[in-house]
Amino acid sequence: MQINIVNKPHFDPILGPTQKVIQTTNTLRRISELNNSLSFSNIMRSKGIKAIQEIAASAQELLPYENLEDVKMTLKTGLENITTGVIKGKNIAKIYTGQIEAATTVNELSKCIRHILKDSSSLLTFSIQKSNKGQNGPTYLVSYTRPSKKSSKPNLREYVIKWTNENEICSWRLYDVFSQNLALQSFILPKMAVLGLDKQLHEMCDQTCFRLEEETAINLKQSLIGIVNKNTNPNDTLMIFMERVSGSNLFDFAKDKYQLLNPEEKQDLFEKMGRLSMLDMLIGNTDRLIQTSYNKSTKQYQCENQTANLGNIMVDWFPNEGKVPSLYAIDNGIKPQLITDEEEKAAYKQFVGNYFEDSKMTDVLADLIVDSMQKGCRDNAELSTTLDITLAHNLKEYQPFLDDLKDSDLLKQALVKGLFEMSMTLKEQLPSFWNSDEALKIKNYLKENYPMLQDAVTERIQILNRRDNMNSLQNTGPKIALSTDEAQTNPYTLQSQETSLTSWLVAIESHGRTGSAESQRTLIKLAKTLPDHDSLPQDVQEGIIEITEMLKTKNWEPDLSPQSKKVLQKICKDHSPESKRTNQEMKPSCAKRLFG
Repeated sequence: MQINIVNKPHFDPILGPTQKVIQTTNTLRRISELNNSLSFSNIMRSKGIKAIQEIAASAQELLPYENLEDVKMTLKTGLENITTGVIKGKNIAKIYTGQIEAATTVNELSKCIRHILKDSSSLLTFSIQKSNKGQNGPTYLVSYTRPSKKSSKPNLREYVIKWTNENEICSWRLYDVFSQNLALQSFILPKMAVLGLDKQLHEMCDQTCFRLEEETAINLKQSLIGIVNKNTNPNDTLMIFMERVSGSNLFDFAKDKYQLLNPEEKQDLFEKMGRLSMLDMLIGNTDRLIQTSYNKSTKQYQCENQTANLGNIMVDWFPNEGKVPSLYAIDNGIKPQLITDEEEKAAYKQFVGNYFEDSKMTDVLADLIVDSMQKGCRDNAELSTTLDITLAHNLKEYQPFLDDLKDSDLLKQALVKGLFEMSMTLKEQLPSFWNSDEALKIKNYLKENYPMLQDAVTERIQILNRRDNMNSLQNTGPKIALSTDEAQTNPYTLQSQETSLTSWLVAIESHGRTGSAESQRTLIKLAKTLPDHDSLPQDVQEGIIEITEMLKTKNWEPDLSPQSKKVLQKICKDHSPESKRTNQEMKPSCAKRLFG
């Protein structure tokens, strides 16, 4: 049977006010119990649904004319006697007995009858699927239809529910704030509401909290445990309701839709993944594309070439819509040890500081991401192998995606560009944002709900303070090394100029490949904020000004012109006053890639 469904609302009622959450949860409980009471055979199931609807409709007709108690008895008896299409030992009447007996007026019983009719209709489209992808426990995908008051077509109800803990919820709120306040619009977070049933709290999408009555909290908890089994993890005491994204996780997208993307759309997708990965790395989310591990012997963090969790990225895109893919970040929990373990936190701070100060590391990270995505696809293909479906068949579905990961330099450079752009955005914007009034809401939220996370995040954001970072790196053995003479002369000036100009050249090189308007804006902003600008040699200052003017013109070609190369060559000269005295030449490695 085909059902025409109207477009789902901006968000499901379960993400709305407390009363809507209670109503929707009760509805889901009834439908779930009704679903579990009926036969698995479609034919017998349909007969059972028809019998339920006939008894409810008959009671509705009797209601205006018969005694209320007589109609209640007729309704209960009728539902109890349904055996066709009902699993042996199940009693349909038990689902509604409490509501039927509580009805003291015609209107109250009429409401109960409408519930029975609506619930049985919802069974035609009801689905609740369990997904075990991700490190934070199972997720349940709920979908069903409900009659609409404004249309003859039913409304689609779709959302996600799962048991979780403070880490995931607070990390989720943190990512949401960053996604809305950083200039680079790289990813989206689905809307999320929370039930803290032990604390008797309901937290809406905007973080507004409402107190639940004790009896209401107990009833909700019992209903939800009946719908989705309680996790064995004792720390998962919170229930989240989440907007269901219309797209698919990256595993499924790579198989079903990736080959339909044009080159520009593929590049946009990989740039967004690069940006999200750089934020993940700073914050400490190790369950997506960049994998890290802690060596207890050396007390150091390091990148690991492990399997990427492509299930924690959702892609919303459909062909012929004329839109670039939208990237959704889900399961955004931060590695617990990077919140609570002081030793690991210190090691990770040094590790991340090294990466943020060495612009060449974007290439290293891009290679790791490519390798981890390849492993992720192969591992998922192997896990999906059955007696009827071979590994070769599963790998063939991923082949267009795997081929691009292996052979496409364009997509590798798109990752590099995304990583670089986010690293620069974080350096330029995040420290000032975190210290502004705009960040007070999220900081107060973290302080109240998970203060250790706030402390950990604040420490890692401090990495982005260039001067403080230089001092800490100098004491801990940075990966960007200077000679002893250079460090003794003026370590901050030398290294900051080296790093800044290298980063700027990498951005120009990226623009030379892509020529996007966004990269032009990034370069113009970066050129204005180069540290120690006035201390650079005159020819370098002139070169910066000249290229900045070129960037502002509309006719600068994506391929670097001879004039542009000449100006860039000026910048690649000996650009440190101190290195002139020691007759040492400092040329960023990206200059070699530009000019051979």
